[in-house]
Amino acid sequence: MNCHIASSFAAEAHAAINGLQLALDLGFRYVILEGDSLSIIKKLKSEKEDFSEISTLIWDAKQLSRAFSLCQFRFTPRDSNKVAHAMAQKWTSSSSEGIWIDGAPESITTLAAVDRKQDVPS
Repeated sequence: MNCHIASSFAAEAHAAINGLQLALDLGFRYVILEGDSLSIIKKLKSEKEDFSEISTLIWDAKQLSRAFSLCQFRFTPRDSNKVAHAMAQKWTSSSSEGIWIDGAPESITTLAAVDRKQDVPS
């Protein structure tokens, strides 16, 4: 497997773990985790044991998911997931970690407003 592809899968799996851990820390009981990596979502949904290079990350995410009353994994194409992609880019370009609780940066909220308008049926 190409090293870049493996690291991309690992990054997606780490994102799933971090998202699940945050939801657990915040006390959520019902979680839907969406991701734009179909391969990772399939691995997380599978009942079969994973033997890939990221098997330990998949196992960790599955273990965390069991702590919720309900945890679903859903694939969302990147073009339908622009806000999450923009948030990830903003986070990776930042030198510090953080959580937006009271509001996201204006660039993110503007993009979310555009996405909401596109999702409304005509």
